[in-house]
Amino acid sequence: MARKRTAVNENALQLLKRLIKIKLNLDCSTSSHIQQLQHDVQLVTGESLSAQTLNRFFGIIRTGFNPSVHTLDTLARYVGYKSFSEFETLNAGKKAEQINATFSSKFIVDVFSQIDTEDKIEPGILQVIKNIATLMADDRQLAADVYCAMAPSVFGRKFFFEQFVNIDALDSVYGDGLQYYLLNAHNREQKFFAYVLYCYRYFLTANATLFQKYFNLLNVFRQSEIMNFHPLLVDRYYAVLVFNQIMQKKEINSLDSMNELADFDIWSSHAKSCYCAGYLVGEALLLAGEFGRSWEVLNSDEIKPSFLTGCLRDEFVTHLNILKLMSGFFSNHISTKRALSLYAELNDKPLPVLLHDYLSFYLLFLKRSLFPKAIVRKEVNEQVQYLVKKTGFVYFREFDLQLTKSESISL
Repeated sequence: MARKRTAVNENALQLLKRLIKIKLNLDCSTSSHIQQLQHDVQLVTGESLSAQTLNRFFGIIRTGFNPSVHTLDTLARYVGYKSFSEFETLNAGKKAEQINATFSSKFIVDVFSQIDTEDKIEPGILQVIKNIATLMADDRQLAADVYCAMAPSVFGRKFFFEQFVNIDALDSVYGDGLQYYLLNAHNREQKFFAYVLYCYRYFLTANATLFQKYFNLLNVFRQSEIMNFHPLLVDRYYAVLVFNQIMQKKEINSLDSMNELADFDIWSSHAKSCYCAGYLVGEALLLAGEFGRSWEVLNSDEIKPSFLTGCLRDEFVTHLNILKLMSGFFSNHISTKRALSLYAELNDKPLPVLLHDYLSFYLLFLKRSLFPKAIVRKEVNEQVQYLVKKTGFVYFREFDLQLTKSESISL
């Protein structure tokens, strides 16, 4: 009986091949490469694929048949997916040729290739990274190339992914880049970081299904293990716990009742070792409409920028002050007169380059509340809609409802 041909999306097949090459860091064109892949696949998945099967998959041996479902599922698991079907669904519309490293991205990687991440990084180098981040913010294709090329590098993962988190591009190049980061993750803390950022992505884009997928992956980690991670990552995790409660309440249509959010012990002895542990929880509470509790957390003595220098310190201070102003004004801890003064000060400061659009949402909502004329309201609403379209952060429509409700109560 003739072998039945497997129905395969050719674009998904080429993308899978590309991601396998990235993970293996080989182009899978020789028998030695295939032997290495065969070993790695069995190590990662527990499944054994023959060298002949892998040779056929990469075209070293010509065949008239597509790979079997078992082969596709095994290789999809090798690059971090549950099945090839899930791989196809989550990567719909992506093309393999879009993730080829360009000369520009390779050059940027080479610039930092000899820097030891264990050494103290000078402020000048951080400024160079920030300058590159600024270029990437203006050039999405360059950013996509850089994130792909930086993922295999220890320096790249630490700074271009972990240190300079590109919130504005969570639903585009940075969020897509997390896939390559995961392919090269060398320990459980790095995997945890990626899962946390995926939860951020799918919370802000209001994708409950994918949020739950990555939240479930976080739940595999034990609390004792999590508390040994970097305090700022623990802070992000606690923020995700708040996001999960918001998502759950939204599912049962009770977003109006957020006063049952659980209290989290963010001031553990571990968290106190970090200069800013807790501010991301305060931000999550702000997004939940818990303005009073957000104000309390954000004004804790534990949240300090004293361990930061240069561009990172300035950006953190700006971010924190915007959060404080939002929570303070909408919880009536800051008067309208004082809020107008603080808004004017913040409006004159440059926003962090990788948070520009994200923080602009907050400033626009403040502007609309502080200057309630119809013409200002119309202008602000148009700008908010533009940012929603640009970033994909549709959750801010829900946040807008929280602000509107708070305004009506105060009136």
